[in-house]
Amino acid sequence: MRTLMLGAGLLVVGLALTGCVKRKETITVKEDGSATWRIEVSGDKEDMSAEPIGQSVVRNPLHARQWIHRGVPILAEVDGWSFSEKRDQKRGSDDKVRTEIVRTVEKQFDSVAAMPNTYPSEDAAGSELALQHPTSLTLEHTADGTYYHFRRTYEPRESAYVNYWYEQLYEEYGDVDEEDMTDEDTRKFVRDLVRVEELKQIAILQRAETGLKKPLPHMARIAARDAVATVYGRVDEGEIIQLLELMDDDNDENGDDDDSSAEESSLERMEALARDVENNVMWTVGRAVRGKASAAQTEELMNAFVLERRRYEITEDYEDEAWEIHLALPGKIVGHNANKVEDGQIVWEMGAGEFMDRRVELLATSFVAGD
Repeated sequence: MRTLMLGAGLLVVGLALTGCVKRKETITVKEDGSATWRIEVSGDKEDMSAEPIGQSVVRNPLHARQWIHRGVPILAEVDGWSFSEKRDQKRGSDDKVRTEIVRTVEKQFDSVAAMPNTYPSEDAAGSELALQHPTSLTLEHTADGTYYHFRRTYEPRESAYVNYWYEQLYEEYGDVDEEDMTDEDTRKFVRDLVRVEELKQIAILQRAETGLKKPLPHMARIAARDAVATVYGRVDEGEIIQLLELMDDDNDENGDDDDSSAEESSLERMEALARDVENNVMWTVGRAVRGKASAAQTEELMNAFVLERRRYEITEDYEDEAWEIHLALPGKIVGHNANKVEDGQIVWEMGAGEFMDRRVELLATSFVAGD
């Protein structure tokens, strides 16, 4: 979830009322090069839900029956993998009781190279857009024994092309105390927020255009951008201000740490407003481009727009997630770039920020002496 602090207030810029998802992997390699991959993912019920309903989907305006899941693909029970799930009630730091779900899958592979590049999921389209981490194991046989060279590469998630605008917003308002803000300051802040969301959609649209087989006609490109601006120009900024005031009033009356259904309702309403605007962008852009480009190219653009939005939403969804990768190699560990070695396992710990706009490589080598 993307948030912006304003004194005691909280503004939701992103679209997810979720917590942190933790991912723990254990890869156990045998001397013959075969491997067992165990994946455990835990998070709140809202994080782990795979229901493609309500605000969790967006519809392609050219395909009324095509519904696209949002967010990171959920770890699921798929053929060939063992699967288990357990649920537990836990009280968080905000004193709210939430349902935590822990899903675990496991599978044996004849070789590390046979392991897929992403987690098993029923969301095939989402898996193609999700974080890719090709993994390999090279066995180097020498006169003295065998070296096991492990390598995994996390492909970069591109985010700077959108996050630049959010960073500008944070730079201007991140340290502002809302008690010092006048009504005009608040209106300006909301206008700036809406403008950032508009620029975000235009940036994603540009990414969609770059993947087309043929360049989009110039007037179609202008029409598409004008359509985005038109939708955001109609956003009811007064309603956003009203929701912020409701949240602020509730905090003043109940305290920041109290369980507040009113604040949660305001957050959900703001999320719904943002989702409605995004869906309206899809329809408006589709209609605007139709008259300026061929039907085939318009369809290609809208399909690409849907996918690029999903790609960015997955990237944004990763931002509050954490990874822990445990690797057990045969023999003696002779080198690695991990955080630590614990109980004979090489352990990497990282957050999503490490692979935003850059590639991350995990390396480790062990040695088994010959007879």
